[in-house]
Amino acid sequence: MKGLLYKEFKMFECQVKTWAAVLVFLLACAVFAGETAPFIGGMCGFMVISSLSPFTEERRSGSDAYTAALPVSRREIVKARYGFLLLLDTAAAAVFGSCAMAAGWFLGKNWEETAMEVLAVLGISLILQLFLLPAVYWLGEMKARAALLIFVMGAVFLTLGLSAGGLAATEEAIKRGILSALLLSAVLLAPSYLLSASAMEKKDSFLFLVNTIRVRAAAMTPP
Repeated sequence: MKGLLYKEFKMFECQVKTWAAVLVFLLACAVFAGETAPFIGGMCGFMVISSLSPFTEERRSGSDAYTAALPVSRREIVKARYGFLLLLDTAAAAVFGSCAMAAGWFLGKNWEETAMEVLAVLGISLILQLFLLPAVYWLGEMKARAALLIFVMGAVFLTLGLSAGGLAATEEAIKRGILSALLLSAVLLAPSYLLSASAMEKKDSFLFLVNTIRVRAAAMTPP
């Protein structure tokens, strides 16, 4: 497991400088706009992109074939990815959340309001991530990206519709919604992992069957 986690870390390591530059850019946006929204949106973007980037990097470098050849179960491979992503999510919440809180303090915003915004986006991002990962394993990276785009567009139109309708919520209702989103993300973790592991195992069984047929066909072919 440690070796698999280290592999996930090495795939992410090349992105550290990029995300550091993104943080600087978000800082400039927050200062000029006078809002904490850039950091909160950046956290959501980081979590979604981090869900897809390992698959992209594996496809680019061909390391997925290397991982498949390791003497570990497919469930362990998926477990390592989920574990590392959860560590990244924790780091993202700490870094982006701290930046948002610091920006809110600097801009004179209420700290409780900023904290609620961070927690709300964190809960939504976790739920989105836990749906996105099985989609990538089952549908493939490109189809999962298309499904993500459709989901985001639907969420945007729904939000605009609710805003236009003048739907208001009390502070207590917002807090209950945030708590519900975080609890739902915790509940979804196990089903999401099991779906992803099942997809990985089925894909491996299919490839084994195809290779077996090829070997037998080659053995039956006269020289």
